Amino acid sequence: MPTPEFEQLPPEWIEGRPPRLWGRHGFWQVRLRWLAAPLMIAGLLVGLALGFEVESLPIVAIAALVVVYNAVFAWVFSRYKALFERDARRERLVALLEVLADYTTVFLLISFTGGAASPLVVFLIFHVIITAIQFSAATAFSLAGLAAGVLWLVLLAQIRAWISLPPFAFRGAEISLGQPLYAAAALFVFTATIFVAAAMTARVMKRLRQRVGDLARVSSELAAANDRFLGLYAMATAIGPERRLKSVLQSVSAELAQTADVPAVAVKLLDDDEQTLHYVATHGLPDSWDENKTIKLERSPLNQRCVLGEVLVAGRVEGGEPLQLRRELRDLGFRSAVLAPLRVADRVIGTLSFYSRAADRFAASDTPFLRLAAELVAIAIDNARAYQAIEDLMGERAQSMLETAHNLRAPLGAALSKLDLLREGYLGEVNERQVEHIVQLEDRLRALD
Repeated sequence: MPTPEFEQLPPEWIEGRPPRLWGRHGFWQVRLRWLAAPLMIAGLLVGLALGFEVESLPIVAIAALVVVYNAVFAWVFSRYKALFERDARRERLVALLEVLADYTTVFLLISFTGGAASPLVVFLIFHVIITAIQFSAATAFSLAGLAAGVLWLVLLAQIRAWISLPPFAFRGAEISLGQPLYAAAALFVFTATIFVAAAMTARVMKRLRQRVGDLARVSSELAAANDRFLGLYAMATAIGPERRLKSVLQSVSAELAQTADVPAVAVKLLDDDEQTLHYVATHGLPDSWDENKTIKLERSPLNQRCVLGEVLVAGRVEGGEPLQLRRELRDLGFRSAVLAPLRVADRVIGTLSFYSRAADRFAASDTPFLRLAAELVAIAIDNARAYQAIEDLMGERAQSMLETAHNLRAPLGAALSKLDLLREGYLGEVNERQVEHIVQLEDRLRALD
């Protein structure tokens, strides 16, 4: 039975991939990006003050471009918030477009600050790390490859003089690639670094996602188990005042079906010969099952194992071990069943069955719940039977007393009549002392009437 708290968990958390470490999938990038333009302008001013010579207008234009497309993404996330809540794939697509826009911005900055020799290439590593946090390892490696590939193309174009980039100098000395071999070695180190960063971040995020997924699943299982045991407590409370066996079993089967979140439950009790199980109460099955359906243990290995004390006996309605009433269960849409023994002291008195319309619905993790449910049902049955036996005994006692009183009434009446004749002197004269004894005897006899 699911709980409201876990129904509200985003599906990606249940799947083990937490994309919202800092809020919505892409909106935290929007908030962080508002700082990018001021930092770019501040960096430009600091660089100029230190003596770097660079074309300022393109960098200012790039900062303005960042503000514009960031405003567009902010509007998109605000306008389609409800849509992104329903469809995480669209949200991830927009977040990926954000990353591509940021990469484009960094490439533009690199092209105006020395190309492959620009000190800003290190910012590509940060973007790869962010990509590995947000997306899959394949996406992170793809963007790392894109960054390295573009820089290698720029280096080759600069060495071959295929492109002419704006000048970038420091106090009159132009910052260039220097020796092409050294530049290639430096770019090789950068390429290795960016892929190592992508691999390490992706590995850490994979472990984190696995741990988060495991935690979410365990928490969900604990919540479901808590709901089940609360349902059993409610069932025990409900059947506590009830003493009639039939009413007890009907209440139990209905409550268990709701608690276990299954469409049907059945209670079967062993006959006196301990070779036949009779359906005595059902929920979700036709009413006729309570009246005429029986299970022969010799023809039902599942019920045999259950009667011998096995706690969890699961089977498929569609196949597997022989299952009586398979056709009837299949016609009702059931595909799997599970049984637990109804045990009183060291004796099994019957079985408790759950039926589901899903194949392999039951697992070993259901054993504690099934064991406790079967024990409660067995206790309820035993109590109801004991109460019925007491009621029968009290009824027999009352009937015996009535019969005894009836049988005594005739001789007592005759004795009182004879004493009355003696006391009145119809059978001869009596003295006062004799009358006194006769009166006392009449009083004792009347007390018995």
